[in-house]
Amino acid sequence: MELLFYVDDILLVGNSRGDIQKVKKYLDDSFTIKDLGDAKFFLDIELFHTSAGIFLNQMKYTLDMLKDTGLIGLSWKTKQQATVSKSSTELEYKAMTVVVCELQWITYIMADLHMPVPKSIPLWRDNQAAIHITSNHVFHERTKHLKIDCQIVRNQYLTGFITPQHIASKL
Repeated sequence: MELLFYVDDILLVGNSRGDIQKVKKYLDDSFTIKDLGDAKFFLDIELFHTSAGIFLNQMKYTLDMLKDTGLIGLSWKTKQQATVSKSSTELEYKAMTVVVCELQWITYIMADLHMPVPKSIPLWRDNQAAIHITSNHVFHERTKHLKIDCQIVRNQYLTGFITPQHIASKL
């Protein structure tokens, strides 16, 4: 059985409903808890319960973010950025770093829940220069300001966690 904590939320996960009920009773006797039943959301991740297991989905979170930013109905909104990129490659690479970190976090949760974790996750990019930087171990003068981002993405590429792949911009 696993217990996931986030501030004042606890998610109990296990193979035995009986064991989960025992832990809930113990916690309620000790602290008085509110049992919300089977989890439907945890940390903005939607959980679908099926006979095959639990499936995770962030569609609601994504749609809420699109609504909040005014981007629903495929329009654009400008916002002052904290970092100014000098090239589209730099911007793409920074985005790759964010995605890799999020993928790591999700796979840690999946591993804690004893769910199978994919061996190599395809990371689709429409910028071939960003893909080239991942597979090229030499840091060029133009990429020295990306050194930490390069190391994060490159390390995950070398371990086989991600497989950067090119996709045409129109797709």
